[in-house]
Amino acid sequence: MCFYDHFKYASDELKADKEFVLTLIEIQPLVCKYISEELKDDWDVAMATVKKRGALLDYFSARIQDDDDVVITAISNFGNAYDNASEEIRSDVELFQLALNNYRDAILYYAPKAIRDDYDCVLAAVKHNPYNFRSATDEMRANIDIALLAVSGDCEQLLYASPALKNNKSLVVTAIINSPRAIHYAPKHLQNHPIIKGLSKIKSRIERIEACQKYLKILEENQARDSFFADESSKQKSNNNNNNNEDDSDDEHGYSITYQ
Repeated sequence: MCFYDHFKYASDELKADKEFVLTLIEIQPLVCKYISEELKDDWDVAMATVKKRGALLDYFSARIQDDDDVVITAISNFGNAYDNASEEIRSDVELFQLALNNYRDAILYYAPKAIRDDYDCVLAAVKHNPYNFRSATDEMRANIDIALLAVSGDCEQLLYASPALKNNKSLVVTAIINSPRAIHYAPKHLQNHPIIKGLSKIKSRIERIEACQKYLKILEENQARDSFFADESSKQKSNNNNNNNEDDSDDEHGYSITYQ
């Protein structure tokens, strides 16, 4: 038994003695586990404790966990103290960014929806730890930029992308760059796609990266071509509408795109 655990056997009078408790906290802040409820709501005691060990914010009252100064001190000392702050404080973007810099795990799991739905916060969190992607809102998990960043760091995050993005060849190929096992997290029709399936079977990481990057370039060029043709078709339709649709048969140009 550690010496601070003996403090739980101390009298109620000692557990409520502020000066005595502050002296003990300077030696071992874990004694805060056994102090009186009154002192767990005391600003001075809380501040002295979290200066030593931010994680101990968890043992203090809801009022203390809603105090900006105490929480900022705790998070500066230990980013994971963010988990124990009040929801209002956890909704603060600047405080979230502070916590993220000192956080050891996937922080979005503990963040309120306002943070999990904020593009900049989610992007920063996924960059810090790709596991944060799974805790983002549906809208953020449907964002291609965030999804690409997530699967670049951990191919398994492909599982948590939106249904539409799971069908995105570029996203699946980017995940395969990270690891060939990403093929197992893709939809069946993409698992059986001859090129994507072939990319996943390249064992050499260098060769796989080179081959995937070449295919991503093709996909990018095809997408740009699709976009161009769509714009041209839209312009043509607009011009025809302005001409009172005299000849509807001229609206379609019969463009077709063949993907490799």
